[in-house]
Amino acid sequence: MSGGLIKPDELKRIAEEVEMAKAREALEKKRKGDHERDAFRDSFMSREIQPEVFERLSRVVKSAAERGEHEVLVLRFPSAYCTDGGRAINSFEPEWPQTLTGFAKKAHAFYEKELAHLGSKARADHGLSGRHARRRRAVPALVALRRAKLAGAGDRRPASA
Repeated sequence: MSGGLIKPDELKRIAEEVEMAKAREALEKKRKGDHERDAFRDSFMSREIQPEVFERLSRVVKSAAERGEHEVLVLRFPSAYCTDGGRAINSFEPEWPQTLTGFAKKAHAFYEKELAHLGSKARADHGLSGRHARRRRAVPALVALRRAKLAGAGDRRPASA
């Protein structure tokens, strides 16, 4: 064997270099994730209602009605975007729309102005299903805004707000 056995100091240096490379990789991954999350939030907060909204909404609602559905998912976003972290929605408080921010606030204002008088109802929920939904005390990770009870569809019982 040329050069003999590797010395403990050399082993330690190699292990430290590997650990440093892993730490740099983890830090870069975190920075990238933070940047993507911030870009998504900025986009959500500045997004506007598009001019073709009526055509898109009509298409979605018609498709749902053809499938026999009485509700469509309009928007899903992190509960952290609500002023209270989603508490009012999770607690089914009637003033939940006041906690909306960014595009969710604009979308709800659009609903109030353009759709509510047509007989449809808006509903928000924590957007979780399955095992996550059973953890009622947990803060919701997502909020789902739904256009519940499509106008003229289904039974005539009032939908919850």
